[in-house]
Amino acid sequence: MNTKFVMSICLCCLLMITPVQAEEDNTRYEMLLEDVIYTFFYPLEKKATNEYFGEFKQSMFCKFVDVKRKPNMGYAYEITYQFKTFEGAHNPPFYLFTMTVENEELTNWVIKEVQVKKLNGEKVECRKPIQIQ
Repeated sequence: MNTKFVMSICLCCLLMITPVQAEEDNTRYEMLLEDVIYTFFYPLEKKATNEYFGEFKQSMFCKFVDVKRKPNMGYAYEITYQFKTFEGAHNPPFYLFTMTVENEELTNWVIKEVQVKKLNGEKVECRKPIQIQ
């Protein structure tokens, strides 16, 4: 009995001092950062949808397609992302916008290019903003 007790204590000590590296899940954090950037570009998105439809359309963020840093320009970027427009409570018709925006100065963002595709039954993965508890 003494041997089993000593072995149990040794095993417990070994488990307690063995380093354990937990795998971090940064998905929620990355989604939150995407939401912040998406919110920042919302006025440009609203301008693009107004120009295309002649009126405001509701939309939902889908994904960032590409992010390029402009060489030798500090915090200057060219960002391409997608969002989907819809009617009412997420009803068709659905349009997929692929929009490229860029900045020459820190906060002066402009639309560089907009491509629009009407979705005829194609499924495009989009998401609601991340909820923070």
